Amino acid sequence: MARDATALSVAIVGFGSAGERAFEVLRELRPDAEFLVVSRNGAAGEGFRSTRSLDDVVAFEPDAVVLAGPATTRADVLRQIGALTVPVFIEKPLAHTLGDAVVVVELLGPVLERSQLGYNLRFSESLVAFRDIVRGGQFGRVERFSAETAQYLPDWRPGKDYRDTVSARADLGGGVLLELSHELDYLRWIFGEWDWVSAWTGRTSSLEIDVEDTALVTIGIEGDQAETQVVGQLSLDFVRRDKTRTVTAVCESGTLRWDGISGTVEINEPSESRWKTLLTDSGSQSTYRAQWDSFLSVVEKGSAPLVAMSDGVAVLRAVEAIRHSHEQSGARIFLKTGGVVS
Repeated sequence: MARDATALSVAIVGFGSAGERAFEVLRELRPDAEFLVVSRNGAAGEGFRSTRSLDDVVAFEPDAVVLAGPATTRADVLRQIGALTVPVFIEKPLAHTLGDAVVVVELLGPVLERSQLGYNLRFSESLVAFRDIVRGGQFGRVERFSAETAQYLPDWRPGKDYRDTVSARADLGGGVLLELSHELDYLRWIFGEWDWVSAWTGRTSSLEIDVEDTALVTIGIEGDQAETQVVGQLSLDFVRRDKTRTVTAVCESGTLRWDGISGTVEINEPSESRWKTLLTDSGSQSTYRAQWDSFLSVVEKGSAPLVAMSDGVAVLRAVEAIRHSHEQSGARIFLKTGGVVS
């Protein structure tokens, strides 16, 4: 069947949960679009052509390419596809190591500034509002912050054996630091660049995995004066049975809290002595739909991507520093130099 030259064409490499979700949302947003799915196991379904060969991506001549496979495959996929001239969307994280991330950036070459990273929580209405309030100084300077994200890993993907998922396997780029790297991204986005970290990571559960299930991190944010530096704490785990995702900012004249599960922003002011809801997500559009709307604007209108590859590099620099800190018994590691405080 002849291809419609006027229809949007997208190649999706990798058809696990992320690739399937990308296809479903893009097909909903652009019903006339044509899709090529590259899957090692040979994906089956309606609405797309399927192949096992990356060579077919070039022949397909897509308007955009989506890399949705494991983080460990990014560089190899880009090498096999060859030079690209169209925008690329890469699911988070950008890669599984900082060194690999640098290679991915180099391989993107001329399409680097037209490519977007999949940190969909940047498109949460309530998180955007929380960030605006924090950065706008409505309740004064942030004095400290904390964040916690946790969910029992076997509950993540109903119907799938958690031991076989990306999250559970080191060879696929699993572990809480990479799988929950949303937090590393949005804490930097909200509070500013990270100066240093001090951390512990490891396994605290009996889950059958070969990666860390818990990370406890103290973060120092870049500032003009060391004595007024903002310091925060981050807790990530695959262990907690009651799912949670929160960020709390202790400000000079009140405490702000974002709850990612309920989609709310709350304030506790001294005069009120209770939590008051400032806003709740409207629910008019999912973060994934908003994310893909944004990327389609990059593809079709030439807009600048709202989450750049440089953001992904910054996340992996933080991951590397956290791991280095753990290896050094929690020593403070500076992100710019990788050095240990004496």
